[in-house]
Amino acid sequence: MDRWNLWVVLLGIGLLLVLTSYCRAEVSWEITQITDNSYKDCDPSLAGNTLVWRAFLDGSESETEIMLYDGLSTTPITTNHYADREPHASVDGVCWRGKIDDDWEIFYYSSGQTTRLTNNAYDDLSPRTAAGRVIWRGAGDNDIFLYDGVSTQPLTNNDQQGEFPTIGDNGAAWMGRDDGEDWEIFLYTDGLTTRITNNDVYDWYPQIGDDVVFWRREDPTNGYGRVAMYDGVTTTLLTDNSRNDYSLVARGNRCAWQSLGDNGNNDIFLYTGMEVQRLTDGQYSAKTPAISEELVVWSARVGEDDEIFVYDGVEVHQLTDNEYDDVSPVVWGHTIAWVGETGDDEIFLATHTPEPATAGLLLFGFAWLTRRSEARRMRRSYDHHNRRHG
Repeated sequence: MDRWNLWVVLLGIGLLLVLTSYCRAEVSWEITQITDNSYKDCDPSLAGNTLVWRAFLDGSESETEIMLYDGLSTTPITTNHYADREPHASVDGVCWRGKIDDDWEIFYYSSGQTTRLTNNAYDDLSPRTAAGRVIWRGAGDNDIFLYDGVSTQPLTNNDQQGEFPTIGDNGAAWMGRDDGEDWEIFLYTDGLTTRITNNDVYDWYPQIGDDVVFWRREDPTNGYGRVAMYDGVTTTLLTDNSRNDYSLVARGNRCAWQSLGDNGNNDIFLYTGMEVQRLTDGQYSAKTPAISEELVVWSARVGEDDEIFVYDGVEVHQLTDNEYDDVSPVVWGHTIAWVGETGDDEIFLATHTPEPATAGLLLFGFAWLTRRSEARRMRRSYDHHNRRHG
């Protein structure tokens, strides 16, 4: 290797190092206040470019509406005179429950159209949606129901009580029990239901990922919660300690949760798919984690109010710093939403924005040097050939 080529290699390595450090240094969070009104906005849910929440347009709990922000504008997707609650977004649509004639029914909004999925005499609760499907619990016989985009079918039809349904792109899960028995976890995939726990302890609150199910398992020695995982073959306990683990959330094959320590503060933990990491050190009491495949976010008490924190895979950043509570964070990709309790509760959105211009110039410079080195090498080869064959 001659000096020129060595210079190109060294300069290229240097440019890559500068690019890496620059991108990390220049990554910033752009925070936008989505709502600014005189009524309460709460319960955000985020997926792709869809952010939904519940708005108290007339100040009454009995007449709340579901609002949708698509990245450009805000639109009410319900305009009625009854309560709408529990909005949940996916990239394909939004589901919620609305109270009509004294009981709750399930609704689904997709491609500008709203479909009423239930019409019965009992409450339908806990709707969740993913991949164009909706799951919920019917309080009549406490059965679990699934809408597949065309029709609705019961996933349970027995005397067993079903609770806390959850759904992902590849399946659904819930917790169920017979009268007086402990809770067990059930998984529905490819048209089949599998009971994945069968023991004498409580298994609660499943969260479904791509190929795994996480849930909270009771430690019979002290009643505390442990984090359990089923990977399609075996069940593994991810935690076994003196802490109380709860409030699990999952995305992909990752799971985060809050854990109560001996000092009375909650910490946030993350299972990366390979190992468990502790993200907070007990300085602040952390709560309500949310997770994407890139980030973990949560709310923590700092001084006299709650602030939003984010873990980007390398370090923890404090996203907000103000005089009011920031709570109920949700996350999708590199976008975060939450409620700022400014007095009447408003919705805020933060986007992760690397600086593209200088990064692009650095990449262009490296590509130009590489191309020039190749051109010089080819010119030398051509000159050498001419000298030999003169």
